[in-house]
Amino acid sequence: MCSVYLLIKVSSRCKTKRVSSATNRMITSKDHASVQLNIGHLDADGIYTGQFTTLALCGFVRAQI
Repeated sequence: MCSVYLLIKVSSRCKTKRVSSATNRMITSKDHASVQLNIGHLDADGIYTGQFTTLALCGFVRAQI
């Protein structure tokens, strides 16, 4: 029981904040217009390599377009 409590306590401190890739604004839980895109990497032959780059856009950026 103690180890479960310790695991929950430690993991709750490791939360990271999501920020927009374009403006570095924080993306809050109430920003329902935000999107996160995973763009896959391709090799020279156009085959997916298993790697990807993540882009996060907040609702403010999407409203400007």
